[in-house]
Amino acid sequence: MTPLFTAVYEAYDNDAPLKAALEGGLFLESAPPGTPYPYGTFSLESREPLHMLTETWEAVKLKFAVFSDESSAADVCEVFETLDDVYNAGELAVADYSLVSVLREHDSLEMIRPEGIWRYSARYRIVMKKA
Repeated sequence: MTPLFTAVYEAYDNDAPLKAALEGGLFLESAPPGTPYPYGTFSLESREPLHMLTETWEAVKLKFAVFSDESSAADVCEVFETLDDVYNAGELAVADYSLVSVLREHDSLEMIRPEGIWRYSARYRIVMKKA
């Protein structure tokens, strides 16, 4: 999954509005302690091979989360929209794969108590054809 993780990070790194919105950065699985807010994480939820005649495809589900310590949910929602603009219904350049498509399946907003941290999470389905 390293090529996919690299592609996710490169999409972040190449998008100035997303880098500005995620002031603390984007991390695989979790952010280091003391990371400034807002920041984002992504993680692998599942990976499923799909064999169709002579072609090999993969369906992958990634979970993204945006965290904010602002008192209002407006900040985390705005940052999430910036992230979603980059990844939802887009295409990722994943090494060794072609026809990579991304589609958001589900999203949710919640307050993590007692810390008072907003978390906006989303699951994306990524379909990739092995080159």
